[in-house]
Amino acid sequence: GFLQGNPTVIYIKAKPFRLPGGYLASFSFDIKTSVVEVEWEPNLPPPEARRAGFVRAYRKARNEFLADVSSVIGGPVFVIEAGGSR
Repeated sequence: GFLQGNPTVIYIKAKPFRLPGGYLASFSFDIKTSVVEVEWEPNLPPPEARRAGFVRAYRKARNEFLADVSSVIGGPVFVIEAGGSR
């Protein structure tokens, strides 16, 4: 896969995912804290850019990344979303 994991670093980072509107999302996961972070390029999409198609593409990319995280850690991963209902 495209994960860059190291047992001593305990950190997994994925290649950037291309999303609608020219945005890139790079996901990372800190195994120690179980925190998922997203780095956006060129910047965080404004609310008006986050339409239903964008949100679907984002969730698909996030879920693909988390499926790989699950494989690396050898266990389940779940997400609790807060915010909009799109």
